[in-house]
Amino acid sequence: TTAMPDRPRRKQRAAEFGRSIASLAADVERRARFARLVRAGFGMVAILGLGTVAYGGLTGWTVGWLHCLYMTVITVSTVGYTEVIAPTSDALMILNMALILFGGGAILYFIGAATALLLEGDLVHTLFQRRLRRTLARQRRHVIVCGLGRMGRAAAVDLWRSGVALVVVDVDENAIGELVADLGGVVPFVRGDAFADDALREAGIDRAAGLIAAMSEDKDNLYLTVMARGLNA
Repeated sequence: TTAMPDRPRRKQRAAEFGRSIASLAADVERRARFARLVRAGFGMVAILGLGTVAYGGLTGWTVGWLHCLYMTVITVSTVGYTEVIAPTSDALMILNMALILFGGGAILYFIGAATALLLEGDLVHTLFQRRLRRTLARQRRHVIVCGLGRMGRAAAVDLWRSGVALVVVDVDENAIGELVADLGGVVPFVRGDAFADDALREAGIDRAAGLIAAMSEDKDNLYLTVMARGLNA
């Protein structure tokens, strides 16, 4: 009797959060792309700074810092302009080669991260789904929570906050979106029917340590338990 009014409230809260699977994917991928861009930016600035200091140190600062920075930029970008600091020593030649190898990679990484940040649309959802599939494939000795009603949701929250690896399975994307929004992190999930072998196999039933059957009907929980034990004793 208590579970019936709880579901409309959950759906209403999910609607208020606006957390459909598509918007969740967009948010997660946007944050991930921004983090990659920040890392790439720091990496490129570090390469330019280290190169400038290295050129200045190896030349005894007989040239100005702007010339050292200019030399670093044209070396890293491999544009082939006239060298303002001739490689008159082995150390300078080694520095040139290191900047070309590592600096070029840093610039390519930065450009790739900046380009990815500008891309939206279906690519975002595709990247999110790909990352989710990789996460599900890596799960080992985890607990599968089937059904995100009142009891299933409470179990999932307790497990997540206790640091226990878990995967949730539910057909209602609003319930999944609400759980993710409340926990503040992307919980590995499978949107599908827990009574389908494909959904349980995607959740890693063969590698799982346990399963919580939290469906609304006892007969459904009994059937799900028997089916799950058939897939993983």
